[in-house]
Amino acid sequence: MNEVPSCTCSCAQSEISGHEPNSQSIQELEHKLSRRNALVAGATATAGALALSACAEGSSGGGGSGGNGAAGPESPTDIAAASEVPVGKAAKLTKGGVTVIVSQPENGVFKAFSSTCTHQGCQLNVQNNSQIVCPCHGSQFALADGSVKGGPAESPLKSYKAEVKDGRIIVGG
Repeated sequence: MNEVPSCTCSCAQSEISGHEPNSQSIQELEHKLSRRNALVAGATATAGALALSACAEGSSGGGGSGGNGAAGPESPTDIAAASEVPVGKAAKLTKGGVTVIVSQPENGVFKAFSSTCTHQGCQLNVQNNSQIVCPCHGSQFALADGSVKGGPAESPLKSYKAEVKDGRIIVGG
């Protein structure tokens, strides 16, 4: 038979250790448990608040009203070679702190959009060079005009001027 070791601390395990706890040991245990519970609850609340703020509307991540968490082109920016975006496809492009999604819905016609979802500000992905998709909540946007193809987003993507000069895509301005 396994022998239960005797209690070496001032705990309230009277049935296991074979001794009667005194009122001081019970108070110590209650104090430790309540302090531990308070610390755990505080840490959990803080972590939860941080997680929610990352997706909340109005956050610095871009917001749900069409804000642009990634820097958009304030002035004309040479973003890439036109050959990097085939006809009927799209690409997420970054240069000098500017990130946009560029599509070529028809030959020689280039469109540029914000890379930030209008739902809650997550950064969009381009899947298979043909779908603009939000990895956070699944919204989908059209390559031709940035309109919503599937929610929960309700607003289209912010668009930027896009043109080709000397074989290079220039966005913004």
